[in-house]
Amino acid sequence: MILKKIQAHDLDKHSNLRYDLVGAHGGRIPFAVRTDSGTVFVKEPLDYEKNDVYHLKLLASDGLHNATTDVYIYVQV
Repeated sequence: MILKKIQAHDLDKHSNLRYDLVGAHGGRIPFAVRTDSGTVFVKEPLDYEKNDVYHLKLLASDGLHNATTDVYIYVQV
């Protein structure tokens, strides 16, 4: 299931941005990001009773420079 597409912009016209997604506090996360598009999706079943909020870090990189942002995903039933 696709959750959101996140886009970064680079001032260099011909750079290819790559995306990565990690748990803000480490550990395994049930989400992933398409490295070429920034589309965040669910890769494993979610258990609301176990965890109803996920704090993630999204990294965008052009190979020379990196930018990160916090991503919060709230699970609702």
